[in-house]
Amino acid sequence: MEEKRPLKLYFIHYLAAGHMIPLCDIATLFATRGNHVTIITTPSNAEILRKSIPSHPLLRLHTVQFPSQEVGLPDGIENLSSVTDRDNLAKVFQATTMLQPSIEQFVERHPPDCIVADFLFPWVDDLANELRIPRLVFNGFSLFAICAIHSHSSDDSSPGSLLIPSLPHPITINATPPKELSAFLKSMLETELKSHGLIVNNFSELDGEEYVRYYEKTTGHKAWHLGPASLICRTAQEKSERGQKSVVSMHECMSWLDSRRVNSVVYICFGSLCQFPDNQLYEIACAIEASGHEFIWVVPEKKGKEHESEEEKEKWLPMGVFLAFWFLDGQKCMDWDKEKNPKQNV
Repeated sequence: MEEKRPLKLYFIHYLAAGHMIPLCDIATLFATRGNHVTIITTPSNAEILRKSIPSHPLLRLHTVQFPSQEVGLPDGIENLSSVTDRDNLAKVFQATTMLQPSIEQFVERHPPDCIVADFLFPWVDDLANELRIPRLVFNGFSLFAICAIHSHSSDDSSPGSLLIPSLPHPITINATPPKELSAFLKSMLETELKSHGLIVNNFSELDGEEYVRYYEKTTGHKAWHLGPASLICRTAQEKSERGQKSVVSMHECMSWLDSRRVNSVVYICFGSLCQFPDNQLYEIACAIEASGHEFIWVVPEKKGKEHESEEEKEKWLPMGVFLAFWFLDGQKCMDWDKEKNPKQNV
C-alpha cells in the first residue's frame, strides 16, 4: 500500500479573537496528525498566537504586513478585539480587506494542498479555484445558528418576533435581525457553500444530530464537527493564558468556583466586541439578579469610561455573587460579592 504523504495546509483566520484562536487551535490539531501547517497572520496577532496555542514542529506562522498607516490606526492595533469604538472597528475591518493582495501573492508563490479560511474571506474561493486546490471554510457560529440564518429570509424585515418554522424545532426569535446584517451574512454563507466543506468548532451532540442532517440535506454541503478545539490545551494554566492577558488570576477564579456547589454557577459573556449601553446593562443585571443563580459575568470596559467612578458602575451592578470586569487595558478588575463591598484588584 502506498504511504500517504503529509499535506501542506494553509490556515487564514479573521482578525478577531473569537475567529482567530479557535481556527488556530484546529490548525494545531492538523499539525499533530503529521501535516505541514502554516497559519497566515499579521505581526501583532502572531504574538497573541504564540502565547495562545501549543508549539509544534510542523506548525509555523507566516506574517503579512498590516496596513495600519493606510487606514489611520496606531501600530500594533491589528484585531477587532483591540478596539471598542465604531470608527476604529471600521478601520480594522477596512484593513482586513487590504490584506488580500499580500496573502494571494504568498499563496500563489508557495501553493498548498488545501486552504482553510474563515468564511469572512470570500475571496479565498477564487484563489483556491485559480490554484485548483480544495478550500475548507471555518465558521465560528454553531451549526444550529447557521441553519437558522439559512432558513431565515432576508426579505422578511417585518418588525416584532420572527418565526423560523422550517427548522427541526420551530424557533421564534423575539426580534427580527437587521436587514443589512441578514443580507451580509447570506452573501458570506452563499460563498461558503461553494467550498469543499464546513469546519465547525463544536460537537454534534451539542448542535444536535438532527441539525447536522438538516444542514446537509437542505444545502447539499458537508459539515465536520472538530470541536471544542480548546481541549488541545491540556492544563488549566494553558487554557488561562489563551488570548489577551486575563485580569483575574486563574487561581482566584478556580478557588471561587471550587467553593460553589456543582453545576450551580452560570457563565455569562457576550464577547469582547459587544458593547451594551448602560440601560441595557442594567436590564441584563436585573435579569441575572432575578434568576437567583450564582454567576460569573465578563463585561468589557467601554471606551471613554475607563475612569468612571465606582458609584457610576454600581448603578447597574446586580446583587450577584461574582462579577468580573475585563478591562481591555489589562490593568484592573472588580469583584462583586453580596456578602461584602466591591473591591479593586490590580
